Amino acid sequence: MIALSTWALQLFAVTFGIYHAVLGFLNLRFYEYPQYVLVALLAYLSVLTMSVFFPKGVAIPSRLAAANLVSAIVVPLVVTAGLGSFAPTTYTTWYVAAIATLLAITAVRGHKLVAWFGVCFLVAEVLIWGGLEIFFTSGLVGAILLVLAGQAASRALDQSAELARKFRERATATQAATAAQSAARQERERRITQTLAGVLPQLEEIVISDGKLTEAKKKQARLTEAALRDQIRGRALLSEELVIQAENARSRGVEVQLLDDGGFDDLEPQEAASLLERAASELEKVEAGKVVIRTVPGEKWKLTMVAIRKGEEMPDLFLRL
Repeated sequence: MIALSTWALQLFAVTFGIYHAVLGFLNLRFYEYPQYVLVALLAYLSVLTMSVFFPKGVAIPSRLAAANLVSAIVVPLVVTAGLGSFAPTTYTTWYVAAIATLLAITAVRGHKLVAWFGVCFLVAEVLIWGGLEIFFTSGLVGAILLVLAGQAASRALDQSAELARKFRERATATQAATAAQSAARQERERRITQTLAGVLPQLEEIVISDGKLTEAKKKQARLTEAALRDQIRGRALLSEELVIQAENARSRGVEVQLLDDGGFDDLEPQEAASLLERAASELEKVEAGKVVIRTVPGEKWKLTMVAIRKGEEMPDLFLRL
């Protein structure tokens, strides 16, 4: 569908440009030196065809834009030289609309400044040749308006391209976020499955022993209970490194609480991972007491970490990250 639209635009542009060349060809008899006009026509049609159909994409190469500018300067000079001693006719200035078409295409295809340079040369050459009174009868006004339309079309294309780029970026970011959330969900499910696999045998043992467990078994049960609480309340805090450090800290007798209150909901995965890495590093240093690690929504900081010991007035550690 897009290809058909592009070809339709190209066909319209080249047909419109060729129309002016046909006018020039049909009026060759009104020139004293028609061979000059033929050369100008061939040069014009060559750059017109290349500017419309080549290359793929919106912008044309700078060398082709330069060729269009040279044509805009040379073609009017050659055509007017072809008149010789003959008097001008109605279609003597066919090249004004032709060159304007070429310059409008140049503007649309990414070289607006080159197009306006061409317009300036075209206006100057026509006025020098025919005087100020020819300004409104030669088609110069229409030429300027045509290039203005080309510039507006170019701006619209640029805006469309920018919107398309932003859409692709948002789509890529959404896909990445979705993939990250899916991976995180799968990781949580895996951990829950592992935790439950460890809980069920312990529950069976508690039932069989009628609740009479050894100290080692009681400690393991407490660690399992803490891990289950983490799965319920920790959520975004359950990075592999922080989970390991929490288990190690509990094994040392440190009480650890992981509380996710939604502070990571608007963070990029890399930023959240960096905060969790810092929290895990700090938790590794705590030897006693209680540690609370919490995500915080609606604040400049996204995570708080407090380490306190019973009987101490000041916390051993207080971080806002």
